[in-house]
Amino acid sequence: MEHTTIVGSTSRKKRNFRQGSPNPSTNALRPSKRTRSQRGSLENLMNIPMELICEIFGLLDPLDLLHLARTNKTLRNMLMHRSSRAVWKAARTNIPGLPDCPDDLNEPRYAELVFVARCSVSM
Repeated sequence: MEHTTIVGSTSRKKRNFRQGSPNPSTNALRPSKRTRSQRGSLENLMNIPMELICEIFGLLDPLDLLHLARTNKTLRNMLMHRSSRAVWKAARTNIPGLPDCPDDLNEPRYAELVFVARCSVSM
């Protein structure tokens, strides 16, 4: 269907596009509808008192802390700082039988060595 709209002295044509395609095979090639991203959903996390955040993070596994640290810069700065060592130790104690962190590694590096299946040999 075409509609003609007159604006001033010139005319323009509007095209109406159909939402769906009559051919089902072309619908299969269309990307699925995107959901709205949750950008900024963690920004209110820093409004929680730091003691409570540390208590919650201490209940997680070390791999979960690594994933959180890779979520955004604020969490990375907080979890990779030396002052968060107690949080990492508490998380490590949630894994039964896990040995203590060696003296030559920091807690996040130790968690990555133990839980991430990736080669870490440097040449």
